[in-house]
Amino acid sequence: MVPNGVFIDIGAHIGKYALLIAKKYPDAKVIAIEPNPIAYDALSKALKINNINNIQALNIALSDSNNSTGLCIKLSSVVSSIEEFESCIEIRKVITKTLDFLMSELGLERVDLIKIDVEGAELRVIEGSLNTIIRFKPKLMIECEDRHYDELMRILRGVGYRCSVLERYDYERYSNIACIYEGLYDSQ
Repeated sequence: MVPNGVFIDIGAHIGKYALLIAKKYPDAKVIAIEPNPIAYDALSKALKINNINNIQALNIALSDSNNSTGLCIKLSSVVSSIEEFESCIEIRKVITKTLDFLMSELGLERVDLIKIDVEGAELRVIEGSLNTIIRFKPKLMIECEDRHYDELMRILRGVGYRCSVLERYDYERYSNIACIYEGLYDSQ
């Protein structure tokens, strides 16, 4: 991340990473996206308590289309998913947008770092972000469920990214992955 860069926190939850970046880089622009209304309220309160002005919080879900979908609010009430509908205590309608559309809507001309933690919807988010990823080549931090790992790697390698597993959680069947753009190589 660069001091005046743009960080997009997809699945911001209560703002742990968004607040960290915003405080460390006060000239940065942080977009914190959280569809769960309970977590979004906590995020909004954290911004006020910490007097943070460089975070724009959005109560939407990123996906592969500009539409709406169901959001499963899980038992813990701050965990939610547009992909997994087990153990829901409530299903709410949520607006979905692609990152590609949101970049244009917000007038962003750069993105340096993207964090994705979307409880199983990572492929949808990546598919709706490909133009942004190809254009700006940001660093990526992704929580990836095992069932999506091979497809996610195929997509990201196809656009010039190299990814490494930072942490693996066998008991929950997911990994935290870091990806950087290395360029496209001719296979000849």
